[in-house]
Amino acid sequence: MEQVKDFEPKDVSELLVKATRNPVEQEEELRFQTRERKASQLLFADLCHRLERVTHEVGKRHRRLEILFPRPLVHALKGCSPYPLFRLLLPQIDTTRKNYSIKQAGLAKLYVEILGLDPRHSRDAQKLLRYRQPPPPRALDSPPKRPCTFDWPDVLEDVLATRVTQQASRATLGELNEVLDQLTRATEHQSRQTVLNRILLWLSAKEQKWLARIILQDMKIGLREEQILGFYHAQAMSLWNATCDLRYVCSALTDSSRQIDRDALGVQLHRPFAPMLATMLHHQLYKVEPAMHGHPFAVEMKIDGERMLCHKDGGQVEWFSRSATDYTDKYGPMLTPHVIRCVEVEQCILDGEVVGWDYEQETYLSFKENRSIITDDDHSRRRTLVYIVFDIVYLDDPRASQMLQLNSSDISGTNRDLTKKVVPPGPLTFLPLSKRRNLLEVVVRPEPKKLELVRHRRIESTDAEDRVERLMDAFESALKDMEEGLMVKDLTGSYILGEKARALQLWIKMKPEFSDQTTNLDVIVLVLIVLINLGAKMSVLKTLLQYPGAVRTIIAASRKMR
Repeated sequence: MEQVKDFEPKDVSELLVKATRNPVEQEEELRFQTRERKASQLLFADLCHRLERVTHEVGKRHRRLEILFPRPLVHALKGCSPYPLFRLLLPQIDTTRKNYSIKQAGLAKLYVEILGLDPRHSRDAQKLLRYRQPPPPRALDSPPKRPCTFDWPDVLEDVLATRVTQQASRATLGELNEVLDQLTRATEHQSRQTVLNRILLWLSAKEQKWLARIILQDMKIGLREEQILGFYHAQAMSLWNATCDLRYVCSALTDSSRQIDRDALGVQLHRPFAPMLATMLHHQLYKVEPAMHGHPFAVEMKIDGERMLCHKDGGQVEWFSRSATDYTDKYGPMLTPHVIRCVEVEQCILDGEVVGWDYEQETYLSFKENRSIITDDDHSRRRTLVYIVFDIVYLDDPRASQMLQLNSSDISGTNRDLTKKVVPPGPLTFLPLSKRRNLLEVVVRPEPKKLELVRHRRIESTDAEDRVERLMDAFESALKDMEEGLMVKDLTGSYILGEKARALQLWIKMKPEFSDQTTNLDVIVLVLIVLINLGAKMSVLKTLLQYPGAVRTIIAASRKMR
């Protein structure tokens, strides 16, 4: 089968440079492209072959990484940027490429159409459209099929096996990235069909399977981004956490021996970063207090909102999501005026949640309502968005020196050797949460249902039994108020960027659904209703409260009994 000529190798450098805005951006783009040229010329078929081997490798993680990055490849890319390769391996963190806005169902529909399959009567169409359902039994005289699978890209490969070439294509990584960029720009159904139709005639079935994994941003190779980036360079993941820019990371770390300055690994104004994440101790409610290691800790209301980082620079305010998406155009018109009015410093970065509020029902709404509130004509009368702040990670203001007066004992982690009385304005991530919260209360002047500080209660007792009792009292109060749960935070902990914070368990989510056990649930609910009405403390009930959905049923039923 002939390959489509539209995708013959092209030098798109001139087009990309012309698309930039000014000479500085032109020079930067050319510098990126020069470093990426070698990786762009690698064959996609070779990458797919290595990915297949990785998925079948049952050995240790290091062995899978060696298959993915063989020595000849590492040697060939020495001194060059592997960005064209890494954005295919790690599509979920490639923030420079816009979201495809396509899931399995959308891809299935597109392939059924370009293959000319009858969506109702074609067996292969049904496999693509209903891939989670077992296929109907085959006729006795029909050829045997591959085993049933519930992974859509595998189903796609099976359907395409007899319809497209099985010969490996000569497509390069540069060409694949160009096609994927075209797909992100193709917002109309017909234009997406055009791009996929070219792919259909261009790539083998196996290559299209891996292309589908890239589009769906789920590679299923048993390797996380921190493992892949860490294999490339020891500081790669730290630099990505501080920048959320995969292209910059690949360009800055072309030399594996190069060490990045600490300042470059810190948060910066106007630059998105990976925020600190919390741990969920599934089935292990009893481990929450011991995870604090005797340190003072805070309990905060858990908010069912959308995580949002607010960068304030005078009158300019930017909004970045947890995944580094710029939401300034969406949330700025409604929330920025509150920030300018309520935040009393020139430059800062706040961490918090955007959540909807319904004035009529007097309740917070699910984060899923945020988009509709933005477009709601009467939002100012009935519904609005609230920014609930729980942390500050950057501060620069003429008065910052006075705000940042601290003793050496207030400095956490690897920074305890600092002896200066004043910390220079800038990142606050090395400060303990207790100090950051104190600063937050100085910096922000809250306004109800506009910009608020999350409710924050400190537990500083050193007695383990008393700590547990206070924690469970706070948990009981949150559940009675029908809240999502609690956030438990180590007050001595610094602000750790990205996934690394989960392992340290400095922030822990407490929710009622701590177990998937459902045996005798009705009996447990009845017993708990009686105990609550008899005034039992949550510390007595904590073991029983490890059943999903029971807590809300208990509270609702006990209210009716009163």
